[in-house]
Amino acid sequence: MRHFIAAVGTMMIAAAAGVGCNQPADTPPVDGTVTVSSEDYGLYCNEHGAPEKFCTLCHPELAETLLLCPEHGNIPEDLCTLCHPEVEQQYDLVMCPEGHGLPEHFCVECGKVPVPDQEPAA
Repeated sequence: MRHFIAAVGTMMIAAAAGVGCNQPADTPPVDGTVTVSSEDYGLYCNEHGAPEKFCTLCHPELAETLLLCPEHGNIPEDLCTLCHPEVEQQYDLVMCPEGHGLPEHFCVECGKVPVPDQEPAA
């Protein structure tokens, strides 16, 4: 069941690939996606403080299908709180305690997620 829900979530995110970092936060999505409330995001990854359907740390294969934010370390676009500050509350994200403005376990500033083609931060 868990894999089915993850697969459905992945397909929904892949369909929403038109929304990116360069789109202003107050601009409605052009692809018809619907904003969900925190009750609607499905399974939650307690280990990484994010919805399971975006947790590329538990499910690295999602990085192949999810839209990633190249400006902020290729974390899932749907978790990029620097581009989309509203998702912190929308998805009950656990934020970086150092104040870098990214979800704690996806913070490239703290070296939690290594930036491709670069050495992890010490």
